[in-house]
Formats: sequence, structure tokens, C-alpha cells
Amino acid sequence: MSFMLPIRFEPLRFLQLALFVLALLFLTAVFPNALLLRALLALLFLDTLFVSLSVVGVGRKLGAALFGLWLVGTALTLAGGLHAAGRFERPALVAGYGAYFCLVATGVAATLRYVLSARRASLDSIFAAVVAYLLMGIGFGIFYAMVLTFDHQAFRGLDRPEVSTHASMESQMIYFSFVTIATLGYGDITPQLPFPRILAALEAVAGQIYIAIVIAWLVSRYAAEPNR
Repeated sequence: MSFMLPIRFEPLRFLQLALFVLALLFLTAVFPNALLLRALLALLFLDTLFVSLSVVGVGRKLGAALFGLWLVGTALTLAGGLHAAGRFERPALVAGYGAYFCLVATGVAATLRYVLSARRASLDSIFAAVVAYLLMGIGFGIFYAMVLTFDHQAFRGLDRPEVSTHASMESQMIYFSFVTIATLGYGDITPQLPFPRILAALEAVAGQIYIAIVIAWLVSRYAAEPNR
């Protein structure tokens, strides 16, 4: 038996998820607290998990495995953010970020599958495409945070690069990710190592391809349907 949301919630699933992402970005700017951001990210990934499972209808075993992955990622990132974690801090954060990145990648893949396989364009599919774009930005930000955990010199321009992961590292990396995917290129935070440089270039290209192809195709398809 596959996981499904109640029918009355289906028209709102991607709208509320998009609003959740936007609210998270706003709150982390107003309240730049690392533990608060990690708690909000945990709730966002749980919401993403339920919505993505509802659109693809995966089996209960796979759903339980993904939920277990969310529990592991949440426990490790919260544990890694505690000052008392000591030597456990860095491996806990790396493993937690890896689990979260897998969840985001699964959510993006499931959402895009729903968008591209829909028989007709609807507001729900348009919001789904927007959600996939926003999740791409957050997913890359989580990956950048994982890279920064390995080497604190991977990026230049951070507020407090000498401080360990207790600083608001996630919020700065998510900010850098959205600046990169939108090709704004402010230059206040820049990658210093070859791997994050290549990763940032790939994100910028992927963001432009996504807007030019997926979003444009979906909106034009929605406008071309009768009775619009």
C-alpha cells in the first residue's frame, strides 16, 4: 500500500510547502540562530518527505526508510550543533547533512516526476515546479555546509570563518546557494577550493536551465489550455 495524503489536502500540498520555504528563509534572516535554523530545516524536510511521498505513492517500506533517514539526519545535526558534542561534532554534522541532502534530492526527483508526468498543467503542478526550484537551492546549501564542515577555509567572506560549526553556517551557505542558483554573483561569499567552485558553477547552470526549460514550458502549457 502506498503513502497518500487525504484528498482535501492535495490542492494545498505544494502551495503550503512553497510558503514554508519562503517563511524559513525570512525567519532565518530575522533570527540568525543556528539551532533555530536546524529545527526549522528538520520540519521543512519532514514536510517535503510527506508531500513527495504523496505524489509518487511509494510503498510503506520505502516511506519508513526515508522517515528513518530523516530521524537520523535530525538527531545528528542537532547533536553536532551542541557545544558539548566535542569531537563528535564534525562527523555528526557531516552525516546529518548527508542524510538531509539525500532527502532533498529524493523530494526534488519526486516533485519533478510529478510535474513532468502530469497530463495537464494546473496550479498545483506550477507550485510543485516552484517548490522543486526552492528545494534545489536549499539542497545545494546543505551540501555547501557539508563541504565547509570538512574545511573551514573552503569559502571566503563568511561572518566568522574561524568559528566552528556553532556559527550560523547553514544560513550563510543557503544564502550563497540562492545567490548562485539565481546567478546574482554578489561576491560577498566566494568558494576558495576547486570542488566548491565546480559545484557552484554546476548549480548556476542547473538553475538557468531549470528556469528556461521547466518553468517556461509549464507556464506556457498552463496558459495554452482551454478555459484559462
